[in-house]
Amino acid sequence: MAKQTIVSIRDKGDNRSIILESFGKNIVIIGKSPNADIVVKNIKVSNYHGRFYKEGDNWFYQDMESTSGSSVNGNRIQQTMVFDGLRLTLDANQFPDSLYLDISVSEVAGAPGGYGDPYGGYGAAAGGYNGGYGSTPAPSYGTSPAGSYGGVAPYGGSTTSYGSLNLFGLLAALCWAALGTWNFISLIEDFKTYGTYLDVMSDGKIYIILIMISTILVVGGMLILPIGLVIYNKKVMFIGSSVVAAGYTIMIGTIIMLLLAKIGLSLLFMVLGTIVTLLFLLSMILLCASMISMAKQFGKSYRGEGVYQGYYRPLIFLGGAIVSILISYWSILGMYRGASSISMSDLLPIKNPLQTILWAGAFVLSCVYLHVDETPALMEKYKTGIGPR
Repeated sequence: MAKQTIVSIRDKGDNRSIILESFGKNIVIIGKSPNADIVVKNIKVSNYHGRFYKEGDNWFYQDMESTSGSSVNGNRIQQTMVFDGLRLTLDANQFPDSLYLDISVSEVAGAPGGYGDPYGGYGAAAGGYNGGYGSTPAPSYGTSPAGSYGGVAPYGGSTTSYGSLNLFGLLAALCWAALGTWNFISLIEDFKTYGTYLDVMSDGKIYIILIMISTILVVGGMLILPIGLVIYNKKVMFIGSSVVAAGYTIMIGTIIMLLLAKIGLSLLFMVLGTIVTLLFLLSMILLCASMISMAKQFGKSYRGEGVYQGYYRPLIFLGGAIVSILISYWSILGMYRGASSISMSDLLPIKNPLQTILWAGAFVLSCVYLHVDETPALMEKYKTGIGPR
């Protein structure tokens, strides 16, 4: 016996009944956005209002920081277990024009392949309800007769989004791999330079060691991230992006501490008055912020929380960083050199405009990958078949 969870929409002019299992996945989004799985038109509902997610045999509902909130029996909730007889309101306050969701849960017998959509949507080619309440069998998007998208998990779905890497993720992996390999080769020469600094410096060696550690982390993360993308392992993707973010954070902190130690606070502000130096430091801070933001998005994707509209946030930081980098590199004023004779431009893993372009390409493609990965129509259009099915 398998559970069937029916969500009945109660709204003016919209009275539908939708089976959650028919979507063939463990996360189902409801909202006004056309990219949501369950699209509703109520004015109080946010674009991505809430999500149903499955753990074991049970479904849960979670509000996705919507504007108007969600409630059960007049009490605002952030999350609740889905059970038979639950009435969920997509509004923290219940009004006549609020949208209600009535839930019914029952046990039914059916072949593996899942339950069809009530309106002939993503149904199974064999077994289940053959399109739910539709009059004709629903189409199958998989190559196996066992369910939609060719999955073998219960209900014909996939436990990791749609089970394979999309085109943008593949291109991002190629860019990250090229960037990581390029910087790995440069790392050998950089370490010779750092070794020279360690030999001639009487103090401040800890800063050089920290720079070496941060550079290893950045380059290592650049090589880990494409591996995660190619094998379509979201945990590895999250680890790779987090390692790069950690490396840049250490690097930024070390450079600031080095400047303070070598020239003092008052002179630091004088140095920051130089436009090129200010732009250089700003570019590193923005790159660090962009990587932290991207790591957060990969983390959400890994935990199944959904990226939604957050996929563009890292691009805001990246845009400012690119502008700052290009202006500082193209300037004829040069960079400030401290008492240790270490050029700050030597500390940045991205050493020329070509690598900056490659970095930007990897970044943009990664953001697009995250968006496409959780958008059914786009995923179906741009799927590559790479990764577990």
